Amino acid sequence: PRGWAGAMETALRGASYEVLPLGTAEESVVEHVPRTVPLTITTTEAKGLTPTIELAERLSGHGVTATPHLAARLVRDESHLADIVARLRAAGVNGVFVIGGDAAEPAGTFPDAFSLLEELEATGHHFEHIGIGGYPEGHGHISAELIERALERKAPHASHIITQLCFHPSTTKAWARQVKLRG
Repeated sequence: PRGWAGAMETALRGASYEVLPLGTAEESVVEHVPRTVPLTITTTEAKGLTPTIELAERLSGHGVTATPHLAARLVRDESHLADIVARLRAAGVNGVFVIGGDAAEPAGTFPDAFSLLEELEATGHHFEHIGIGGYPEGHGHISAELIERALERKAPHASHIITQLCFHPSTTKAWARQVKLRG
């Protein structure tokens, strides 16, 4: 019904929602998600970047704002990154979410999100939006001090920060205040 769709669209506006690049994701999004709802497409070490990039390309073709995760540790080298950027440009994808990724060993020359962001900047890109990761509740494998330094280094290359799921709004608010105070 029209009323339900409008209510859903209003409820979903203003946030970004993650989609896993699994078999029926494209069909489900096209059938059930309003085109005005921005989506991020996750990536996993097990599947690599290809399913993420391909789903972002296809969803963009349907008029969906699809932002793929670019896990730095899964990008092989500058040539691989240039290919990814060219594909996303051709598909009309205007944003990425750059993360380090959880791969134990880098697939190539980018050990972290910062190094990938620097290469994007050095070679030029078309992205209007570049997100980086924030961790209001910390990270299981990275110290709070290292996270803070990494955020400060990455911030000049980004347009926004996306946090992982957090169950305590007060934690996210306090973290956001601290990030703002640090500039």
